[in-house]
Amino acid sequence: MQRITQLAKKIKLEIRRMYNMEQHTPRKLLNKNFIKYLIALEFNLMASAILTFALPLYFLIRTGNAMLLGTVLTITAIPQVLASPLGGVAGDRFSKRKLMAGANIVSAAVTGIYLLVAGQLDFVPTLIVFLLLVESFTAFIGPAQEAAIPSIVPEKDLMRANGINFLLSIFSGVGSPILAGFIMESYGLKPILWIVISLYLVAGVTNGFVGIPRVKQEDSPKNIFSTLWGDLIAGFIFGMKKSKVHRQIIFGLTLYNMILWPIIGVFLPVVVTNYFHFGESVNGIIRGIVIFGASFGVIVSDRLGEKANIFQLRKITIYSGLALVPTIIPFIFLGAHMISLVLLVTGLFIVWTLFTVYMLIIWTYIGSETPPLHMSKVFAITTAISSGGPIISNQLYGWMMDVWGDSPYLVLVVIVVALGLVAVFKFRTSLKV
Repeated sequence: MQRITQLAKKIKLEIRRMYNMEQHTPRKLLNKNFIKYLIALEFNLMASAILTFALPLYFLIRTGNAMLLGTVLTITAIPQVLASPLGGVAGDRFSKRKLMAGANIVSAAVTGIYLLVAGQLDFVPTLIVFLLLVESFTAFIGPAQEAAIPSIVPEKDLMRANGINFLLSIFSGVGSPILAGFIMESYGLKPILWIVISLYLVAGVTNGFVGIPRVKQEDSPKNIFSTLWGDLIAGFIFGMKKSKVHRQIIFGLTLYNMILWPIIGVFLPVVVTNYFHFGESVNGIIRGIVIFGASFGVIVSDRLGEKANIFQLRKITIYSGLALVPTIIPFIFLGAHMISLVLLVTGLFIVWTLFTVYMLIIWTYIGSETPPLHMSKVFAITTAISSGGPIISNQLYGWMMDVWGDSPYLVLVVIVVALGLVAVFKFRTSLKV
């Protein structure tokens, strides 16, 4: 009898979920909730982009130590692995709107506290603790942000919605470092932190007005921690065991992230600062140019349409390696010449175009092929596992730049070889849906 009662509850829950989805299904892409979501997202992304650019660069300029920078970035990448799964479970179990708004407000408060104590406490530990906290909040709401999109846009417009989402991250990634670089060079770090506080507050308030339908979960007789743990395991089982395709693209993304993300975080600022001897403003401009390549990735994905699918991931990995081959030769023969820098920026511009296509394919696939019941959890598992790669590689890049700081081409050779190996061994068999 008890089993029959539980089965009846599950059937009732599923009927209610399907009814709610029908009632709340938006009819057009640019509806009011999606627009409010985009506004809040852009302010949040700008704040995060400014911090992730300004603080590591400020650290590098003050210490001049590439290996220590890699260590700091390794430590502060840990929240992506730990907080993302918790955020994914919470995003499925609780209100995504409240989670996003609350995390933004708390991030503003933490930034304000850091602003007050930064000059009074030891520099390195204070910076690490601040980055850990901010990265934790960012990682915590990341799955909820990604999982909110399928519920506030029509399913047929999901690729376009993800494209708009990526465009906003590109605009913030391009404009924020350039703005932060000029302000830091002229006025220091404090004005940057005040700007970040304002951006987080605006994002938090705007998120509070976004209407995101909730997918009601099955009631659990267990306490909240047991429930969250059970939800996390359910998402992991679906993403890593039940779906072979999910598992393959998650591991592929992990390796891709492991190779590419430390280029922006460690390799590029160390080369521009220590090898070419440029300051904050040039660092900001170069980072902005490289990330602007992602906008072309959105255009390419849109042009490819249905051809932009998971079967293209191996080709994208190969093209990413080939794009960096021409950047090696100038460093060998010309050294710290402007031609070397121009070709490096051009190569990385192309790589970030391809990286965006890669990410759009994966997020669109997960958003369209994952049941709403597991949506936030699978996004969280994907983010957590794929973020584990840079935890190792940040430290490795810091060590390589410390040892080969006068010969950046050696690091580029390692990157090209690594991408080739990933393409050959990870994607040597075709994905089967």
